[in-house]
Amino acid sequence: MIVASIIALSLFVDDETDLEDFSLGQVIDLVQTLRSSSRIIDGEFSSKRTIPELDDSVVNETYVSGEAFAKKWVWYSPSEQAKTGYGYWCTKTRGFEDQNLATRFLPLLDEAAHALGDRTDRDLTIVQMD
Repeated sequence: MIVASIIALSLFVDDETDLEDFSLGQVIDLVQTLRSSSRIIDGEFSSKRTIPELDDSVVNETYVSGEAFAKKWVWYSPSEQAKTGYGYWCTKTRGFEDQNLATRFLPLLDEAAHALGDRTDRDLTIVQMD
């Protein structure tokens, strides 16, 4: 089992480089260059825990690039789906709805908790929507 996090790094730098078409590796190289030349003026860092379902996809080698940054995770209740035909949680209506109305969130623990609110249904699970 792994415990994953999404790390965000914001830097204020003295540099004219346009990073729009850079790859992640190129950005890391540039940050190292800026650091060694003392051109980083200020910065901040944050780290947020990811949901276990995303962590499991890394362990199971089913993770697809970009899933950690896609707002396509939802709460689903198989029992509600069987009982009413609507099994996807919708924050706006505070009830279970069709999958098209499901509240989508990033795969972060705090976003998942916020989307669910005070619901405590036992069979709720997080699933990924396309």
